[in-house]
Amino acid sequence: MTTFSAVISSKDRPEDIKKLLDSITMQTRMPAQVIVVEAGHYDQALAARLQQETRYQGLYEHFFGSSLTQANNRGVAKTSGEIVFFLDDDIVLEKDFFAEILKVFTEKGSRAGGVIGNITNTDRTKKLGKKINIFYTLFLLNRYSEHGKFTAAGFGTYVHGLDHVARTEFLSGGITAYRREALQETGGWDDRIPKYGACCDEDMSYRISRKYLNFYTPFARCTHKVSETSRQGYTSFKAMTLRHRAYLFKKNFARSPFSWLKFYWAILGLYLLAIYSRDWAELKGYIQGTWAILQRRIP
Repeated sequence: MTTFSAVISSKDRPEDIKKLLDSITMQTRMPAQVIVVEAGHYDQALAARLQQETRYQGLYEHFFGSSLTQANNRGVAKTSGEIVFFLDDDIVLEKDFFAEILKVFTEKGSRAGGVIGNITNTDRTKKLGKKINIFYTLFLLNRYSEHGKFTAAGFGTYVHGLDHVARTEFLSGGITAYRREALQETGGWDDRIPKYGACCDEDMSYRISRKYLNFYTPFARCTHKVSETSRQGYTSFKAMTLRHRAYLFKKNFARSPFSWLKFYWAILGLYLLAIYSRDWAELKGYIQGTWAILQRRIP
């Protein structure tokens, strides 16, 4: 039987983690290990709970690194499972979540590198209107599709909302599992992506999709509570995300100087969307991010 571990990277969200751990104890398949990598304040009660857990090996790792990607790598180093789950700290799993993800790995065989589950309480499952979907397609942005491939500008497309197991390139973070062999072969999470690791899920799933097959299953269900604790300011987050996208485009997609025209075409699309929605805080973030890129202040 396939062994698996779960990594939960967090910062100052003990109450959210307790709810997630409660849902893990109700699973029909139990992990060999659950590793909580805490980048904030040490929580004695949570550490004690994990240490006393008898259904799996629990470990509370107080981490002093500077980014989500570093925390994820620290967690992987502490695990032994053939499959490693990376879970957001503010999700709650339905009882067959692990079993359904593992079922896909089993059915698809050794070529399966990553599998993502299904968040049931967000509008990810809603299809974009025809006109707005054409706009997202034209500007090479994130959008819903039936293939989950990356656009030429480096943006992932979503297959969320399909009612069957489907192949995809892009696996969004927090409800995803990867084969340990695939993680090792691709070098793990990119430590150069700082802080909250914006777009690190796109980077990881893209690199693994070059050598393995990634899949989505709607049957591994969970809810996302969207914790407000330890979140970055909206404008600065938009600026940071744009900087990260530039770094990852250069790393994974820029084949020639001409390629950058596709990236900046997508950025133009983001500007237009912010202006159309009158979201001036978002627009300010994009302007700050663009200025940083032009000054070559990317990770």
